[in-house]
Amino acid sequence: MKIKNLICLVLICLTAMSFAPCKNNCKKNKAADNTCKVGIDGFGISQVTDIVGVHWKLIELNGNRISESEAHFILHENNSVGGNGGCNRFSGTYILENGNHIRFSQIMATRRGCPDGGVETQFLQIFEIVDNYTINNDGTLSLNQAGMSLARFAAVQ
Repeated sequence: MKIKNLICLVLICLTAMSFAPCKNNCKKNKAADNTCKVGIDGFGISQVTDIVGVHWKLIELNGNRISESEAHFILHENNSVGGNGGCNRFSGTYILENGNHIRFSQIMATRRGCPDGGVETQFLQIFEIVDNYTINNDGTLSLNQAGMSLARFAAVQ
C-alpha cells in the first residue's frame, strides 16, 4: 500500500508542475533573428527563441489540421514535460541534444474516459517516436521523426 501511495503522490506532483505558469523566452524589444518569428492564425502567439517554458498548442497532427482540441505540452527547465492530450493530463521527461534532437521518456497519462480518444491517442504516441524538432518560419514548432513532421504546435501566451 505504501508504494501505491508514493506513486500517487509522484503523479500528483508531476501534474501540479504542469500547471505552473510558463515564461515567455523572448523579450518584446529583442532584435529579430531567424528563430524568433511571430506566429499564425490569431492564437495570441508570442515570439519564440527557445522551446523550453513555452505553452505549445497542437494545431496539426499527422498532416491534419486540429482546431477543436485542448492538446498541448510545456517543456519545463527541469527536463520534465507536462500537458494535456485533449482530455487526459500527461507528464514525463525529455532530453534536448545538439542539432535540435529531442527524446521523450516515461510519458504517463491519466485514464479518464473520453468521448473521442483518437486524436489524443495519436498525439501521445508522437512522444514515443519523435527524434527532432524544427522552429518553422511562421513561429510554429514541428516535432519530427527522421525529418518528417508528425505534429505542429503554436506558441500560446
